[in-house]
Amino acid sequence: MTAKSFFNLEKNQITIIKGIAIIMIVLHNFLHWSSPFIRENELDYDFSRLKKLGEVIFSEPAYILSGLFSYFGHFGVQLFIFVSAYGLTKKYLKSGENINYIDFIRFRFLKIYSLVFVGLSVMFCYDVVYKNGSLLLFLKNGLDVLLMTKNFSYDQIFAYVGPWWFFSLILQLYLVFPFLYKFIRNKQEKGFYILLAISYLLIYMFLPLAEKFRVPIFGNFLGHLPEFSLGIILALSQKIKFNKTILLTALFVFALSNLSVYTFPLSFLSVTILLLTMIYPVFRLSERNIFVKILCFTGKASMFVFIINGPLRYLTLKYAENQSPLTVYGIAVIHLAIAVGVSYVISLIYDKTVLRVIQRIM
Repeated sequence: MTAKSFFNLEKNQITIIKGIAIIMIVLHNFLHWSSPFIRENELDYDFSRLKKLGEVIFSEPAYILSGLFSYFGHFGVQLFIFVSAYGLTKKYLKSGENINYIDFIRFRFLKIYSLVFVGLSVMFCYDVVYKNGSLLLFLKNGLDVLLMTKNFSYDQIFAYVGPWWFFSLILQLYLVFPFLYKFIRNKQEKGFYILLAISYLLIYMFLPLAEKFRVPIFGNFLGHLPEFSLGIILALSQKIKFNKTILLTALFVFALSNLSVYTFPLSFLSVTILLLTMIYPVFRLSERNIFVKILCFTGKASMFVFIINGPLRYLTLKYAENQSPLTVYGIAVIHLAIAVGVSYVISLIYDKTVLRVIQRIM
């Protein structure tokens, strides 16, 4: 088996990763609610969720795809965390410039909040205009979203449909990126391993306290420093490659992380390594390949798919109620296609208006 290097990922390859990530997330969100109720170990761990998946697979084989996407699909988030760190690292490595912290944070804040406002506009159209809901309630929910504090409570993190918790998470990671980048760049592989050890030490130290106060560590930056750091080191170093030993170790660790609450924190880094390895063969396909074209098209619109997937699901899920598994899968694919198509149009408008304003401000 040839060791796989991710040092020289091209722009279209990163877009492919985004495309696969958002497809995983959209199908996870849709099938999660339209098939036998299977929860995922995303923010916390419960063995009964894995047990439920096993029961569905063996007793209701027609729901295997639903079960797998419901339980594993949320790991698409790890791919977005990885490419965020990888892309930022390549940007500053290529330019050779030192990171001006104020400018760096200002641009990311403007961009994240501009995406949030687009998302809230979509929610306004659905909640207030389409459903004739309460404007006051929408404003209250909107304020909670803008404060970026929903990640600090299990009770609030998913309280208002949408990707708000992810935007808050990625904003936190942006705040620490310049420091992580500088540390790993100076110390290279040694710095990555030191940071990895510190990250897991902090996670295991603070996890019991966080659970006591119902703060989801894995909804915040600390829980995802390992895969974020992986994105930085793979963009910086040609020496780290995924060989057979690393892959078998990642597979063993990921399997173990699904069996015990004590190894659960290791699931996110191990699955990132496994997913990247599974995606690698796609990079070898021609850019003219229809599958590659679909993934690139989807990847380009991925952030906006993130935004509209929630409210759009309210409109499409009802057609999947009490339907056969095959019909549900068909509706899920239609839902995905609509989300990508609408998002692509929104992305074009956003790039020609909002993004240009942000660039002028900077």
